Amino acid sequence: MDNLYKRLTRKKIAESVIALGHEITFMIQGPMGSGKSALKDDLQAAFPDYRAVYIDMTQISDSGDFQIPAVDHTSRTSSFYPNEMLGVHMDTPSIIMFDELGKRQDLINTILPVLNDRRWGNRYFHPKTIVLAQRTWVICSRITNGIA
Repeated sequence: MDNLYKRLTRKKIAESVIALGHEITFMIQGPMGSGKSALKDDLQAAFPDYRAVYIDMTQISDSGDFQIPAVDHTSRTSSFYPNEMLGVHMDTPSIIMFDELGKRQDLINTILPVLNDRRWGNRYFHPKTIVLAQRTWVICSRITNGIA
């Protein structure tokens, strides 16, 4: 069971994201204090010209923090205007980190297009944009009716 998860150093994870982050989205998991959130600093140092977008998912109240409806009355259709913080409108490379994603399961469907397709609605992020998310492992000890 101990070998179920491969343990990587923060440096190795940063190297992997630097090499492949433009092509795939990374989900980083680990215990509290393992450097998951600090990974954004490593990436910012490697890509100083990229716009850093750090989103603490515990501070997001609902999907309205990411988007608002945009109604086209002529065509009777709607879309969403993305929040400026995502930087979709800027067409510059970004590093987008969704911190503490595991604590907001109710918002995963809202951000799936960013994680999977690197887009918000019908607007795609710059092709060099790096997207990653992180969640904390919850480590529990086994409780066995008072018997250790």
